[in-house]
Amino acid sequence: PLFSAGTAGFSPGCSCVAVGPAIGGFPARHLGIRPAFYVTAILCAVSLVALVFLFQEHRAAPLGDAAARPRSAPLREFLGQAHFLPVMGLLVIAQFIDRGLALVIPLQVAHMSEIAAPATTSRIIISAAAVGATVSASLAARLSTVVPAGQLLFIQLVAGGLFCGAMALAGGGVTLLVLRVLVALCLGGALTLAYALGGIIVAPEARGAAF
Repeated sequence: PLFSAGTAGFSPGCSCVAVGPAIGGFPARHLGIRPAFYVTAILCAVSLVALVFLFQEHRAAPLGDAAARPRSAPLREFLGQAHFLPVMGLLVIAQFIDRGLALVIPLQVAHMSEIAAPATTSRIIISAAAVGATVSASLAARLSTVVPAGQLLFIQLVAGGLFCGAMALAGGGVTLLVLRVLVALCLGGALTLAYALGGIIVAPEARGAAF
């Protein structure tokens, strides 16, 4: 297979999230809004075909007690587990910030009078942030094998909060681009680490229902 379990999320995910705003913005500006949806739909279809035909999942055969079958579980079972709610709250906060910035960036760029092409600048910033988040997720997964995931998550959330606050003071497009990428480098890894902590908290046979 072309994609393995470690690269499948990086390659198609990075291509759609990062390249999509850059490519979709071009027809939106020159051809209209409707062609932009067509371009986005084509990119989604290409990623779906790549995932279906080029990705092959390899699972190790479970041995002994590890061969527990997946089971469904009610929400109250997870809510009663230690640290489940804080981890879920961190996921919600990180997702809220990351998704919210995608809407705020174009508005902030539009208020910068020195930028001649605000739509193009916004596309570049959003695409660069998507690449930064994807790289961060990959690096965080590797670092968590040598550094506790909880410590990494704390560092990334603190650093991401500082960079996010600094974005409000950005006076130019370049400064905003750098700060947005730095925030993405923190939040992208934070999402991965929060999911990793959730996998540690929840029993193996109930992880599917928990996630």
